[in-house]
Amino acid sequence: MKIGVFGTSHNINAEIKTKAAEIGKIIADNNHIVVTGGCDGNPRTAALSALNNNGKAIAYAVGLDIDDH
Repeated sequence: MKIGVFGTSHNINAEIKTKAAEIGKIIADNNHIVVTGGCDGNPRTAALSALNNNGKAIAYAVGLDIDDH
């Protein structure tokens, strides 16, 4: 199953950043895939957490690079 994780592109709240990482790990542990819009911040935190826990992540970004996003 693909599970979308969306939110702010800024990690402005340490508690939310921690929760985003926990969500990514839970998704990976259950053999699902994290899907994001390719931005930085909390969605990236969840995606990296999934990848660091042997999971998968997909980013659908409309920009050509991080500066264009």
